[in-house]
Amino acid sequence: QGRATLPPRWRTARHLAALHGSGPHRGQALLGSPLELDVIERCTGIVAIEDGAVRGWVWHPANPAKPPCLTLRDGDGAAGAFVRHYTARTLSTAVSADDPLARPRTIDIPLADLPAGTLHVLDSQGRDLAGSPLAVMPSATHAKTSGTITPRPPRRSPTRAPIAVVVPVHGQRAVTLACLDAVCAAPTIARIIVVEDGRIDAALSKALDARERSGAITLLRHDRARGFPAAANAGLRAAAGCDVVLLNSDTLVPPGWLERLADIAYASPATGSVTPLSNDATILSYPDREGGNPVPDLAETVALDQLAQEACAASGHRAVPIPTAVGFCTFLRHDCLAQTGLLRGDLFAQGYGEENDLCMRAAALGWHHVAAPGVFVAHVGSASFGANRAALLERNLKILHLLHPDYDLLVQAHIQDDPLAPARRALDLARWRATRDRP
Repeated sequence: QGRATLPPRWRTARHLAALHGSGPHRGQALLGSPLELDVIERCTGIVAIEDGAVRGWVWHPANPAKPPCLTLRDGDGAAGAFVRHYTARTLSTAVSADDPLARPRTIDIPLADLPAGTLHVLDSQGRDLAGSPLAVMPSATHAKTSGTITPRPPRRSPTRAPIAVVVPVHGQRAVTLACLDAVCAAPTIARIIVVEDGRIDAALSKALDARERSGAITLLRHDRARGFPAAANAGLRAAAGCDVVLLNSDTLVPPGWLERLADIAYASPATGSVTPLSNDATILSYPDREGGNPVPDLAETVALDQLAQEACAASGHRAVPIPTAVGFCTFLRHDCLAQTGLLRGDLFAQGYGEENDLCMRAAALGWHHVAAPGVFVAHVGSASFGANRAALLERNLKILHLLHPDYDLLVQAHIQDDPLAPARRALDLARWRATRDRP
């Protein structure tokens, strides 16, 4: 029996080991050691700006009786001048949860008590809650808006720029390394920029270091998780002047995918973005456009992509207009990016909706977005956001609709008109013929 004083920085550690200090078992772990501090202290929750206040909920799933202690900082979230501590004590009755022991607690902080600008809401381990950072007074410093530039896509396609593939990484070691293996397997026609958004997995970090040493990738690293838009923006800045493919780390790409996307991007002067088909890609999902399709492995992805190429060649459906790109794999032309600016990390926090906002801003400048039904990329989908996915999606869709009130109408009109139906039908026939001709 006894008590021990923990080290000063124990709250930011991942593991705490308690060892025998003497006797024949000296150095051996005590029963129950090591403690997974990262799990015990982990918070889950969501924040948003609603009705003149920062509102949301938060709790400790591994310690539901403990009121979470949050830190509010302005600026970059690490060394901002404004600091306020907030303890969420009041149990929330507005949050439904499948876990009968869930005890989410209410966050309610009047905006009048907060400084204008970017506000980070951090848990006890210094990590942004889902929905953070928040734009207490949205500024236009991180992205250009449609009101600041006269629409001016080029009248003829420009000279092609170098290509960079930007892959934001948020853990998920197995799928991330499989993704990078597939990207790197193709002949190098692009610079591959990997942005590790916080060191979540030591083994993954080590594997990425090895790939950087081999020259296969350029590796950028955030000291803490800042969310998909911030990670993507780091890659976009590193790839300034290039055509950029924003590629999720849970995708599998087939041979020749990049060249074909680039060909379509430059086939028309005003094409701003190109997105391939996928098993999980909202309006670009195949075979069932409602989604829920099985995730193909690499061999199945290559086979589907080959059939997509054949179907595209037979039907002539190389580029189909769409109202917005889909963010799992988006080819963005350099001249379009030069006019739109970066993703709005100050508004969309960990992600969801940021690529739609970018596409709406591009469309306001006269750029077009197209699907490439002759390219198929596999996508695991929705794995990066964990339990906060639904709440984060709801929060960001509200912001997207406030910024672009006609967004929903454009998407619904696309779904109703279904311009991709002939291309999907051509691919259906190609798959049927392949099955029929199989011995």
